[in-house]
Amino acid sequence: MRKVAKVINDWVNMAIREKRVPENTNQGHLATVIVAASVAYRLPLPSGPVMRPDEWYLQHCLSGAEDAIGQINEYLVLNVSEVDKIARETWKMRYRILHNPFSEQALHALLCSLEEAEYEVAPVYREWLCVFGKGPCQSLMMRVSEEMNESSVLAVEFDDA
Repeated sequence: MRKVAKVINDWVNMAIREKRVPENTNQGHLATVIVAASVAYRLPLPSGPVMRPDEWYLQHCLSGAEDAIGQINEYLVLNVSEVDKIARETWKMRYRILHNPFSEQALHALLCSLEEAEYEVAPVYREWLCVFGKGPCQSLMMRVSEEMNESSVLAVEFDDA
C-alpha cells in the first residue's frame, strides 16, 4: 500500500501544482476522495437486486473496505470516517446505477456523462435528454422504458440459416 499512497500523493501534488483542480483545494480532501472512490470501485456488487443493499454492503464489503482504508492510512494521513462514508455512498451509487437505473442517482450520473465533450449527440439533443432526465419527465422516461421492455418492439430474432 505504500506504493498506492505514493501514487495518490504524487497525483494530488501534481494536480495542485498544474492547477488541474480549483486553486483552494485542500490536499487532504482531495486524497480522501481519491482513496474513497478507489476503494468503492474495487468492492463487489451483488449480481442482482437485493432487498437491503445497506445490509449487503455490511456483510460483503465493509471489512474489505475498512482493511484497504486502514492500510492506505498507514502511509497517508486521512480522515478515515470520511473516507469510509464516501466509499459507502459511492458503492451505493454504483449499486443503484446497476440495479435501479431509473433512480435519481443513476439518472444524474447519466446526465453528467451527457455533458462530456466526447459524447457524439448534437448539443440541442443533449439538452433535451437532460430535460427528460429531470423532474416530472423522469417518470415519463421510466414509463416509456417499461412499456418498451414489455413489448415485442425490441425483440430481435436471429436466423441460423
